[in-house]
Parts: sequence; structure tokens; C-alpha cells
Amino acid sequence: MAIGDAPRTTSGYMSDHLGYGATFADATETVPDLMWPASIATYSKMRTDPQLTAVLNAYGLPIRSGTWAVDSAGCRDEVVELVADDLGLPILGSGDEPGPARRRGVKWDQHLRLALLMLVWGHMPFAQRYEIRDGRARLVELAERMPSTITQIDTNEDGSLKGILQYGGDNPIPASRLVWYAREREGAAWQGRSMLRPAYGAWLLKHEAWRVLATSSRRFGTGTPVVHPPPGATAVQVAEANRLAAAIRVGDQSGAGLPPGWTLELVGLTGGTPDTLEWVRYLDAQMAQSVLASVLNLDSSENGSRALGETLVGLLEMSWMATAKEIADPATDLSVQIVDYNFGENEPAPRVVATDINRPEVTGAAIAQLVQVGAITPEPELDGWLRNRYRLPQRGPEAQPPASAAPVDAPREPLIPAGQRDG
Repeated sequence: MAIGDAPRTTSGYMSDHLGYGATFADATETVPDLMWPASIATYSKMRTDPQLTAVLNAYGLPIRSGTWAVDSAGCRDEVVELVADDLGLPILGSGDEPGPARRRGVKWDQHLRLALLMLVWGHMPFAQRYEIRDGRARLVELAERMPSTITQIDTNEDGSLKGILQYGGDNPIPASRLVWYAREREGAAWQGRSMLRPAYGAWLLKHEAWRVLATSSRRFGTGTPVVHPPPGATAVQVAEANRLAAAIRVGDQSGAGLPPGWTLELVGLTGGTPDTLEWVRYLDAQMAQSVLASVLNLDSSENGSRALGETLVGLLEMSWMATAKEIADPATDLSVQIVDYNFGENEPAPRVVATDINRPEVTGAAIAQLVQVGAITPEPELDGWLRNRYRLPQRGPEAQPPASAAPVDAPREPLIPAGQRDG
């Protein structure tokens, strides 16, 4: 094949202008309550479930606590510094010390927390705003545009995002002014896929089971009062016994006075009943398992063990990294846009990266082993880091710095791979 045979135009289309365009249909969804935009209200209810709140926090909090930075990747210092300043991020490798408080511009921690709402609704857009200062276009705001305000998601025929329309708005917001985070987007489905979608069935059944459990506890928790009239009672006496039984209430001062020959008893359930509470626990486990967060249920699992817990945490850590990348990629696209505005499209742009999300806990024993085998040396920088990490007092001015390679006499533990440890 010759070089001229290489295709230079896109064949076919990705958006049919039906599922994700001017109509409100979601062509890939079969449950009406989960079709966009009705799905926004459904997922808003689901996120308040205690188990699903824990699942969302199990993803969001580790990603938010990781180290987010601008990776220069060989770009010019001037370019890297401008992007880092506009996004409110440190430059990778420049130190972990926080800078002064920001008076204007993007606050990355707050932006990241809002961006992670894509886990709830599948997508989370932000509108950009720039100011021209000193001959540069400076990003000063990334304003969230909540999914509940969007009435229309427009796409181009090739599936790329064209823009959105909000309630009460006549002018669409073009894609060039948006930063769009989408979880597991497929084709032109820019509404993404909510992390809560696989848990919908279990969530629905769980709340039905909750109502059954509450009703049974309220109705049968103290037994059913039964008043027995004397043998040979008349219809009037039977009716009176029924009235007395129905009037009995649970309370500190509750009691009953009955004529001679009448009796009162509390009758409990007889025979077997469904274990509704166990059913609720099973549904909770299914909701956590749907997003590889089964580690949340190890306390009630019959098969819980240390080895299993480490395996489940390992799977969850991989999910954290994948989710963080879905945040980092649109943020890197924004970095490219900032560079294009200020330096032209031929200028290399730095990347936004997330590190230390699944880093292992650094213990004193582990550091002692590394020092003992000579992998690291106890130098002042390490000494200062350890004091900050473990909240120890800073070394006084008269104290001697740590020896360069002093052996540390510490007990050594065998380094056994996580998957081979005993449960």
C-alpha cells in the first residue's frame, strides 16, 4: 500500500443525534429512572445511602489525599510555571511544602472534590473564565455546572462534544469553554456512566427491605396483645375484648385492669420468618462488590482474612489510579488549552499527574531495614521528613545531624509478598 492510501477522513459516525443530542433519550439504558436526564435525580437519591456513601468516599478520599502536580515533561520553565499557577498546583519534584494561600484563581483541592462528583452522575462539567493580565490569558475560574441544570448535551457527528444547554438558557455553552469530566464514556455518550449504576437493583431492593424490617419491628417487636374474655362470653364481651387489645400501647405507664375471668397475654411470632436483616447485609455487599470495594464488608464476611483483605485493597488501589487518570486527562487537556492561548499550538504543554495515591505506609521498621542494608542513608533531609511525617519535634540548633551511614540496630522482618502472607 502506498502512502497516499492512508485514510485522511473519518468514515461513518459516532453520534446519531438521537440518544445524546436534542432529545432526552439514553439509547443504551433500559431502566426509565436511569435514562439521562432522569438519572440525575435517581443517583442523587442513591448517593445518600450509607453503604453507597462509604463506597464513594472509599474512592474519593484516597484520590483527594494523593499528590497532584504539574509534570514539566521537558517543557520550558516559563510555560510550566504559568500552568501550575493557573491550576493552583505544585510542580512535580519541586518539593512538598505548600505555597502561600491563593487570593484568586483555581483552588485545586476544591476543584478536585467537585470533579469527583462524576462518580455520582457519570459526568461533571466546569465552565472556564480567563482574565488578560500582563499580556497573558490567565485562568481565574473553573465554575461547576451541576448536571441537574443541563437540559441538552449536543455532540458533533464524529462524537466529539459540541456544547450544552442549561435550564432557562437560550445560548449553548460551547465545548471550548468547558472542562468535561466523564466516567467510562463510550462513544458519544458524554453523560458517562455513574459508579452507582450497577448498584441500582440492590439499592432499590434494600430500601424495600428496610421498610419491611421497620414495619415488622414496629408491629411485632413487643408481641401482639390478646385479651381473652371468660368462657361462654357473649358477642358484646368479645367485641369489648377486641377493643381493649387494640387500645393497648407500649409505654412506661402502660397497664390493664380486667374483670374476673378475663386474661391478657402478649403473643409473639410462631414458626420461621425470612431473615430480612441478613438480606439487607447481602444487598450492601453486592453494592460494594459492584465497584471492587468489597473490603468495606470484610467485618461481616465469613471468608475474611488478612490475605484476602490485601488482595481486595490491591484491586481497589488499581481502581483509584484508573479513576485518577480520568481526572488527570481532561485537566491535561486544559493545560494544553492554556498553553495554546499564551504560547501557540506548537509549544509543548505540561501534564497534570496524580502520584502517591496507593503508596504503602512508611513505617519505622521499614526505614530501619532500608538504612541497615544501605539502601538509604540517615541524612538531614530524611531526618526532617520523618519528624514531619510522625509529628515529632524539630531538631534543635545544637543537636548533631544524623550520621551519614550509621547502622541501625532494628529487628528485621521477612519481606513476604502480600499475596503469600498468612490470613
